[in-house]
Amino acid sequence: MGNWQAWTQEQKDAIIERLAARGFQGRCPMCSRNAFVLMDGYFNTQVINHVLPGVPSPSNNMPTIAVICSNCGFISHHAIGALDLFSVFGKAAHR
Repeated sequence: MGNWQAWTQEQKDAIIERLAARGFQGRCPMCSRNAFVLMDGYFNTQVINHVLPGVPSPSNNMPTIAVICSNCGFISHHAIGALDLFSVFGKAAHR
């Protein structure tokens, strides 16, 4: 599994602040509950063919953070680059 470490409280706070600043209110679009939790880790999804203009990505991968509805399980992905969070994650998210 590698050298995985849980996020620090500072990283969590930065993510929550950026999401809130961009309009995320925590209400699930599927079940309408306010039951989202921040996943302690990130996805690094491979992008096939192209990267969206205006959404920074260091390679053909799109690193995202996820918030998960603890009621219905809906997962909402948010691009780390679009939220300007690369500095929060350091070099790990640039791979």
